[in-house]
Amino acid sequence: MPRFLFRSLTDHTLACPNAAAIGVGTDRACGLSPIYNRVVVYDGAGQMTLPHPLPDSLVELIARRFRVLGEPMRIRILEQLRLHGGEATVQELVEATGATQQNVSKHLGLLLQAGIVGRRKAGTHVYYRIVDPGVFDLCEQVCGSLERQLEALGQALGAAAAQPPRA
Repeated sequence: MPRFLFRSLTDHTLACPNAAAIGVGTDRACGLSPIYNRVVVYDGAGQMTLPHPLPDSLVELIARRFRVLGEPMRIRILEQLRLHGGEATVQELVEATGATQQNVSKHLGLLLQAGIVGRRKAGTHVYYRIVDPGVFDLCEQVCGSLERQLEALGQALGAAAAQPPRA
């Protein structure tokens, strides 16, 4: 029997027994507040599964995640966090990306709201860190897919160039 778990922006997890009963994993089914924005479904063996067809609420969550990651500056910021040993201040990210402090702060706020980064305050500094390393797995998959597509395109162009010109 699948188990529906809901994760908050702060990675607090709640189980939802009645979501499985109605076959839909939504925060409304469990009476959860909107901060529980990540649905995780596990099968009996503890492996994450996705219901198919995807429920509309899950489609919306997936689309929201892709929208957050669809901005190049946010990917640059995430990459800089990875390069800085997983944690950096806004000022360090400004220097590393060449963006303005306001721009970096805006993007960090969106990444924080999406549950991708976390923050801690130490004195007058605020440190940001990756709390969802799955974004790097996604980036690796996208890069692998792009590499395969470019390789296939290169082969097709090479084959076309090798053919004699048409008269």
